[in-house]
Amino acid sequence: MFKSLPTDIELGYAEHEDAGSFFADLGKRPDELRAWREEHRSPWDVDWEDKDYDPRQPASRALAHLLELLVYSVEALVFEMDNPGKKLPKIDACVQLSSRKIDKWCKEKAKDKPRG
Repeated sequence: MFKSLPTDIELGYAEHEDAGSFFADLGKRPDELRAWREEHRSPWDVDWEDKDYDPRQPASRALAHLLELLVYSVEALVFEMDNPGKKLPKIDACVQLSSRKIDKWCKEKAKDKPRG
């Protein structure tokens, strides 16, 4: 929760679908990346006196953006290792897990596990 990540609104304004592509794009413009980091230096900009205060984003969205950033970074690293010198394609870093997907994965792993 202490990592400064873009909100859904910031991603929309920047026309990015995920935090990974957002930071990859900002990384091409170091001055803008530095300015964004400076602007988002304090992740807990809380006004406890304001009863209408809303945090930057819910924890679940911050976690989703962090996971997207990790997926994007790993996919980009793997692509660059496998394709030196080639241009990175658009990476779909959308992270969507439902309880049904998690249950299915757990059941499949349980079937593969030797009984002993």
